[in-house]
Amino acid sequence: MVGVFKETFVLQEYFQQGDFELLKNRFDGVRQVLILIHGLEELIRDINGRAILFAELLFVA
Repeated sequence: MVGVFKETFVLQEYFQQGDFELLKNRFDGVRQVLILIHGLEELIRDINGRAILFAELLFVA
């Protein structure tokens, strides 16, 4: 949670300084991290689904 407040503060500082190139780069970095997190969530769901299916197959056998 502290990281979110820190990131917001950094973005606000860049905006107030008029450093829009740094602001854009920072937003791009944040966007990439969010895409990575989303991909990891999908991977975890896939692994979880496969584990449940495997457990069901073992139980039936």
